[in-house]
Amino acid sequence: SLHMGCYDLWLRALSLRLPGLRIAAVSIAQNSALLQSWLSERRNADAVEIVAPGPGAALRAVRILRSGRPLILLNDLYVHVGRRVQVPLFERRCYTSAGPAVLARSAPASILPCYVIRDAPDHHTLRILPELELPDGEAAVTAICNTALEGIIRKHPEQWTWAHRRFRYSPDLPGGIYRPRARGITDVTPDP
Repeated sequence: SLHMGCYDLWLRALSLRLPGLRIAAVSIAQNSALLQSWLSERRNADAVEIVAPGPGAALRAVRILRSGRPLILLNDLYVHVGRRVQVPLFERRCYTSAGPAVLARSAPASILPCYVIRDAPDHHTLRILPELELPDGEAAVTAICNTALEGIIRKHPEQWTWAHRRFRYSPDLPGGIYRPRARGITDVTPDP
């Protein structure tokens, strides 16, 4: 999935629509304990298990998938560490986590792109797309996932929450595109 619509709302809605099925989602803890507590209450902790990235997270994710439970990963962020590959997104290569590819092969599990959109005041719709055909290789699977995310974004660009440097170190863009530039300076120095 990706950062589109209200992630926490659809986690809760999905948990209520599928009673008895405990959903899991990979999510980092918030810096604010108050905000984290508020989010945890609304995520329906009895039905939604949060997997925090870090030591043991991959093994926990594989066990969740092997048990037949769904695992939701938001894979539209720049990845600076861990297992990553440079694959296209909007025709520009960028570092993307190979996590979905690794988990799909390890579990084994299917990958179904999904997202939620706000389509009217106080109304959201969860969309689960058909299962992706997975080629061999982490980079190829990750590229297929990025193509699916790109299709979703192109359909609803106004709802994609993109507030980070997704294309940092892309070999297809000039270096320093995220650095503030002084007025009148047009030369861009590439990153080391």
